Amino acid sequence: MLTIGNGDVRRLLDDREREVLDAVREAYLLHAAEDTSLPHSVFLRFPDDPGNRIIGLPAYLGGAEPLAGMKWIASFPGNVAEGLERASAAIIVNSMRTGRPVALVEGSTISARRTAASAALAAVSLPSEDGQETGVSLIGCGVINFEVLRFLLVVRPEITDITVHDLDAQRAADFRDRCSAELAGDGRVVRVAGWAPRGRGPPPPGAGRCPWCSRRPAPDRPRCTSSSRPYRTAPQPRRTGTAPDPTSTRPGTRTTVSRW
Repeated sequence: MLTIGNGDVRRLLDDREREVLDAVREAYLLHAAEDTSLPHSVFLRFPDDPGNRIIGLPAYLGGAEPLAGMKWIASFPGNVAEGLERASAAIIVNSMRTGRPVALVEGSTISARRTAASAALAAVSLPSEDGQETGVSLIGCGVINFEVLRFLLVVRPEITDITVHDLDAQRAADFRDRCSAELAGDGRVVRVAGWAPRGRGPPPPGAGRCPWCSRRPAPDRPRCTSSSRPYRTAPQPRRTGTAPDPTSTRPGTRTTVSRW
């Protein structure tokens, strides 16, 4: 059985965004033609650890070279605080002749870029206002939205105004710097959206809850079950600036929303 690690996957996919977009587009067309099989995903959750999960996603893809397999992807949000990626994955590919597994592939990069290609294909399918849409806003500064921006710039190279936002201000700043270093150019500007002064508007949904696992503190539960950190529900330092408003940041701006 062939085993392909993350480094090899990245080397195979780097600088091949157009080919990835074509492959994802072809998969959607085959699905529309009912030449696929996608059973319901299986979610493995843990009674004492509700913030983490592992998901099994089996699938069959028809066409000229039919394939079957399964993605086994874990989502552990607490990894981020430890400097690790939230998601990790493995993909098993089976022979359509014998059913035997023929490849085990590290799947986190494939999963992120497939998700990003899907978002980019959706964006390019939207009607353009005479080519004047030169801005995009991304909410959530993680691995997936970086890939979303990468693929979006392939299909919408006219984008020059990029606004990003994350609940973690440092994460947003790091994301901006990375985008500026790797994806900027051609006059592109990357900025971080600000915050509204406290006291304006109603409290956000879930106020008083942990941002990692959405649970409220309790005497017998002083630490977050997802990140293993103390609950962070106390009032945060006052921030000034303008509230991020992705629906009206600038004329010709679209918004891509991703939790991570």
